[in-house]
Amino acid sequence: MAENVAQLVINRDRSGTKSLRKGDLLRKMSNWRQFVLNFCLDVSDAFKTWTSQRSPSPASPQKALTILRQIGNDLISMNQLTKILNTAYDISEEFKAIYNRIK
Repeated sequence: MAENVAQLVINRDRSGTKSLRKGDLLRKMSNWRQFVLNFCLDVSDAFKTWTSQRSPSPASPQKALTILRQIGNDLISMNQLTKILNTAYDISEEFKAIYNRIK
C-alpha cells in the first residue's frame, strides 16, 4: 500500500525545484509516505467542509489554516497553491479508489 502512495506522489511531482527540495526533506523521514497520504486525506476532508458537503467541526478553521500554511510556505502565487491542493486532493481520491478495490 505504501508503495502505491509513493508511486502516486512520484507521478504527481512535476511542480519544479522548490517542491523537489521539499520532497527531498520528506524522503529523509522514515514514514514520509504515510505523512504525505495523511496530509492528502486531510486536504480531501477539508475540501468537503469548504464545499458544505460536511458541517464544520470546531477544529475545521484551525485545520484549514494549518494546511494552507504548510503548503503555502515559499510559494509565490495562488496558482501554485491551487495546483498543490488539487494534487493532494487527487492523490487522496486515487488512494480511496485503490483502497476500495483492494478491500
